[in-house]
Amino acid sequence: MKNLIITALTGLSLLACADKKTKPESNLPQSTKDKTETKEETKNLFSVKEIINSYLSIKNALTKDDGKAAAGASKKLFETLETINADTLDKEKKSIFIDIYESMRENAEHISTNAGNVEHQREHFALLSRDINDLIDNFGTAGLKLYLDFCPMYNKQNGAIWVSEKKEIVNPYYGSKMSDCGSVKKAL
Repeated sequence: MKNLIITALTGLSLLACADKKTKPESNLPQSTKDKTETKEETKNLFSVKEIINSYLSIKNALTKDDGKAAAGASKKLFETLETINADTLDKEKKSIFIDIYESMRENAEHISTNAGNVEHQREHFALLSRDINDLIDNFGTAGLKLYLDFCPMYNKQNGAIWVSEKKEIVNPYYGSKMSDCGSVKKAL
């Protein structure tokens, strides 16, 4: 009986010591895991501002007839789009975003791979501008002061919109040829 009690007490003391050792060890991995998850969540947050800023860089390059800079900015937009986790959005907003995202992604890819063909870049920029306008209509401006501009002559006189951070008209569709062609339709 004495041996049984001693064995039981020894077993309990070992368990008590084991509990003390595992608590600090289990806290460390948990803490690291939390930091990793937080970092990944931060990386994948849906960022309208980052998308708009990349778009504005493309627009500004096209106003200067700079296909290479437009391609670089478009590559950045494409990379930004690739990091977005649409699962952070509710079901309705996610569906809207996915439609806009797919078109933005395709147009950004065309602009990024056609550095030597500014006219082709501008064709896709017109489509991308509609995507950005839809994005802003559904998700806001992220606190940016923006303007919706319109060029009546582009696209065989059918016209095209673009979003700008400046009230002054600087046309991305005609660049240096007709930089002041267009008008501000509204402040966003």
